[in-house]
Amino acid sequence: MAKLNDTTIMYNARPAEMGLYDASVTGNGRVTAMVRGACCNEQIVLGRSDLKHGGYTGVLQDVSDKFPLVRKLYNDGKILDAEKLLSSEFARKGYHPAPERGLPLAILALDFNVDGLVTGYRRTSDMRSGEVEVTFKHGATTVTRSLFVGRNNDIIAYSVAKSGTDRISAVFSLKTPEGITLQNAVTRYEGGFAYFAARSGGGQDYGLVARIMTSTGTAEHSESALSLKNSEGFTLYVKTFVNSNRDTEFKNLKNELAALKTYDKIFASHETAHKKLFDGCTLELAGAEDVKEDFAGVLSRVHSAELDTPVISRLWNFAKYLAICGVPADGVSFNNSAQLLYSGIMTSILPDNVLSLFDLYEQYEDDLKKNAARVFGMKGYFVPSVISPKSALFGAVDAGTIHFIASSALAANLFYRYYQVTGDVKTLKSRIFPFMREVCAFYSDFLKLDSNGYYSTIPSYSPLSTPGNAIAGRPLKNFAFATNSTIDFLALGCLLDNLCEAAEVCGGSTDAVMWVDMKTKIPPLAVNDAGAVREYTGSAFIDGLVNCGTMHAYGLWPLKNVSFREVLAPYRPPVVQGAAVQNLTMGIRKASYNAVISRLARSGTLQDARSLAICAAQAAHAGLGEVSSAEVRGILLKLLTSCFTGGGLCLSTDWRGGGFTRAAKPEIDVCGNMGFATAVTECIVQSDRRTLRVCPSLFGGILAGKIVDIATDFAARVSVDWDARKGRCVVRIMPKKNCKIDIEVSEHFRRFKGKEKFDKVTGSIKDFALVAARVSVIEFS
Repeated sequence: MAKLNDTTIMYNARPAEMGLYDASVTGNGRVTAMVRGACCNEQIVLGRSDLKHGGYTGVLQDVSDKFPLVRKLYNDGKILDAEKLLSSEFARKGYHPAPERGLPLAILALDFNVDGLVTGYRRTSDMRSGEVEVTFKHGATTVTRSLFVGRNNDIIAYSVAKSGTDRISAVFSLKTPEGITLQNAVTRYEGGFAYFAARSGGGQDYGLVARIMTSTGTAEHSESALSLKNSEGFTLYVKTFVNSNRDTEFKNLKNELAALKTYDKIFASHETAHKKLFDGCTLELAGAEDVKEDFAGVLSRVHSAELDTPVISRLWNFAKYLAICGVPADGVSFNNSAQLLYSGIMTSILPDNVLSLFDLYEQYEDDLKKNAARVFGMKGYFVPSVISPKSALFGAVDAGTIHFIASSALAANLFYRYYQVTGDVKTLKSRIFPFMREVCAFYSDFLKLDSNGYYSTIPSYSPLSTPGNAIAGRPLKNFAFATNSTIDFLALGCLLDNLCEAAEVCGGSTDAVMWVDMKTKIPPLAVNDAGAVREYTGSAFIDGLVNCGTMHAYGLWPLKNVSFREVLAPYRPPVVQGAAVQNLTMGIRKASYNAVISRLARSGTLQDARSLAICAAQAAHAGLGEVSSAEVRGILLKLLTSCFTGGGLCLSTDWRGGGFTRAAKPEIDVCGNMGFATAVTECIVQSDRRTLRVCPSLFGGILAGKIVDIATDFAARVSVDWDARKGRCVVRIMPKKNCKIDIEVSEHFRRFKGKEKFDKVTGSIKDFALVAARVSVIEFS
């Protein structure tokens, strides 16, 4: 175990008093284990990424004959009827799908006989090794309990050791996860083994086999537990199974566990593989390594508005660690959650993870065609934001899910970013490019031209928002229908850019001319009189003032349509009485930033962890120097003070009930963890397909440090060693392909030491040539 002041340690000086909310986590991407409980009792909650419950998939009914009526009702001014029509038609035809959720597999409960006063409790997660350790003293005896999940073999290994005179006595049993009703469940204990199985909603068995090994003391079993007495220490090994036959698995796993070697030997093999992943990219912030207090203490300073390096460094590493462990996130959809989960992972350590998501949709291509044909009467693929189990069919048929037209393009853009990051031309040609073409085929059928020759989207929806219109003098409430949501055109524009680029890489396409023509028909984005980008472009719908959606700022991040190029729009500020009317222009990047800040100011209590994290990344990409840097810092402070626990886990909403976020029951939401780390990364390194931006949004906690091997959108790995206080910065770029990029650096760095032409005013180098597999170094001092 590393030293407590190491930034790769999550250290807690007290038991997990909030249960899973501040539990310690380990895992290998497939199997997870969360440690909670106290000294006398410890519980290990086991999970599998492939174990789900609930959800329902029916036969997607054909309601496409009603789709033209949706548009007619809108054109006739009957928007309330238009909103409900398709949902009502699905209900009438008996289609009631539901998405599935993650199901905890079982709880390993260990009750220890601990006499006397307990002191020196310490619970640590070594993020570089993947081992969770609990130590404490009672009397003259020190107890150490260690846990990891084998990266090479899926074995959950748990060791209990002691030093001192007292021996260890414990009772081991298997518990049912809270709130779960089991089907066909069986638990039994015999001969040092424990067995558990139940049946999932899909009708298949899941469960585990556990083995306790001890060389001293006595071990006996009853109908409800395995008991150990007077032991010098013991080891518990567990293997899980899902979607299989319990009798077969009981026999096979028992034989496998019986042949295992010692804890130390299994751990050594696991640790090598885990460290290789964890060290795939690193962040070292100056001063972060000097703090020895537990994370709850580090986090407490955030409540005094101090966002210092120790909390940033540990949470950045913790997000990377959670990605490696594979803590599941329910409700992955192509709005905030998918962007937060996969964008950060692709930039840091696990770009291939998004391919597992792509595999799912590629497996169910026929479902994607059904979605397009049976709901909208269109060709091509439609990717809904929510899908039902073992399919890619609509997983919900509420108005918001049906009308969220941008979800298909957002999915395709996320998958294309895998190619941008990795340069994997083979996967682009054989899989991603064909998928994108089918998604575009849907839009080419769905989109209609307005009287000005621009595309319109009818129906449409901007998630988490309600337009500001009124009907008969009453404002709309929880209304999930609009036209021309800005996110539609941002997502479509990005898709068309990606298709045109992919066509060049793949040797051309006969459709390229069509895609270029489609780009000319995307309406220009508009700015309202408050200087914010409009949520609805060229639409009868107007922005609502009190909403928590910021998808109309997706052009900043994650789509980056406007982050790296200046797009201007007409802007007419409020007219002061007697003043001349001013015809001005405003950059869409600044207007998008204004939209984010306006929503936070007006609707801060409606946000959740995901939306706050998105807003932080968007503000970082605004590129407004100290102004946007201060806003990023403020948003991250709000996220930390409202949603993070002393164990480092992010919850979906304000678990303290302080009114800082929307009122809802908090749940563990690792999207917030990933989003926090992603926002910090975007403050240090940003990229698009031909631009690298260095240290654009620095604030107090990240003024100096070193970040190593961050992936970019031009298929290169970048490392930056910087100190803004001294004006020093060294950038190293290792590209996977030949290309030319523009490099932009923060105003902190202006003393360039290279031969290339450097513009001190803009802080940029144009057309910097990169050669595949050759390191380029740019230095400022």
